Amino acid sequence: MFNNSDTLAVISPFYSQNRGDFRGYSIARYTNLLINSFSKNQKSVIFSENKENESSYEASENILVVPSYKFNSFGFFSQVLKKVIEFNEIKDYLIQFEFSIFGGKKVIPSFLLSLLGLKVLGKNISITLHQVATNLNELSGHLGLQKNSIKTRFLNLLLNIFYRVVGILSNKIIVHDELLKNRLSEFVESNKIEVIPHAIGDENVKKITPKMVSIAKKQFGFSRKDKIIAVYGYRSWYKGTDWMVKTVKELSDANPKLNLKLLIAGGVSPTLKDTASYKKFDRRLKSVIKKANGSVKVTGFIPEKDVWKVFAVSDLVAFPYRTRMSASGAFALTLAYKKPFLVSNHFATGSEIDLSKNTFELNTSNFEKALSRLKNINTEYLVENRSWESVSKLYLDSVKSVKINLYANIFPKKAYELAQG
Repeated sequence: MFNNSDTLAVISPFYSQNRGDFRGYSIARYTNLLINSFSKNQKSVIFSENKENESSYEASENILVVPSYKFNSFGFFSQVLKKVIEFNEIKDYLIQFEFSIFGGKKVIPSFLLSLLGLKVLGKNISITLHQVATNLNELSGHLGLQKNSIKTRFLNLLLNIFYRVVGILSNKIIVHDELLKNRLSEFVESNKIEVIPHAIGDENVKKITPKMVSIAKKQFGFSRKDKIIAVYGYRSWYKGTDWMVKTVKELSDANPKLNLKLLIAGGVSPTLKDTASYKKFDRRLKSVIKKANGSVKVTGFIPEKDVWKVFAVSDLVAFPYRTRMSASGAFALTLAYKKPFLVSNHFATGSEIDLSKNTFELNTSNFEKALSRLKNINTEYLVENRSWESVSKLYLDSVKSVKINLYANIFPKKAYELAQG
């Protein structure tokens, strides 16, 4: 039923609605929304993480979930390829990739071997790179590195090699905006890279009513007079969570009558929480929050069913990023809920949306000025053109447009020369 040439195979973390929440990976949620937006005539097989020796199951009549690989396993390559061979008739593969979603650094060689194995088997390989970071100096505080150190330069070299190898082994690379494409095009042929925007909204987005605002304020412990700035998503250095805490404290101390509060809506990063650098960051963040004199509230992980409460309670959603290495699902939800927002100049860089009137520099006085001149952006056209249904069609058109043969897959340069000659 699922093992045929029209089926799309997807390698990604995935949790169906009937198997619990999306705790752990935002990519699991992303893949769920994408695959469920395909036409019911499009069958999909998801090669997902196998947590407890799970058996395959149908998430819906057109989606088969095949638990395949163990997280952080050297055997990722053999585990995935074993399942691929079982579904020998499927030719189109879409891989969702973000560093650490399959495991730590030790999994990367095995992941690349998986791409090579798919290529040798003559598969059409498309990969969505949710992150493109080509200079780790910009992420030094996030990864616990020293700028321009020998270690950082060496890791930059390995990262660049990784992108080159992915570019050689894949038939199509999908990114979410031009900034990421421009970075990646230093190492990959531009004609292999396609920009498909991050979808906006989902079936859980609600129309916020005054009653819902009241419910959310009560649950999070805010008063009716509080003016609430929210940062939503996993807490991290590159997202500027600690910077936002310090800034709100400074503004609250200087202007107590503003009743300004900060809601940190999100838990620790599931992919980084066990690393030494992240543990150090989290300790510092908790110390800064403690010094904020009650102006900051932290929720921890927000279950999918309660996400609306974050946007109901927020007067403003802020994105104080120190750098940007991916599109932001939280920003897409902010647009879907039509909430006022401010973004750092680092976040705004490379955006196809004009964010100039909603941008601030990472200092308290500039953020305060941005608050005073905040402008709402009309997002109706974005919500309409970036629905999950629209984006899923772009995905299928992109993935299935590639025509391949086994010889061209293994010897692409030689095949090209023969075609020209």
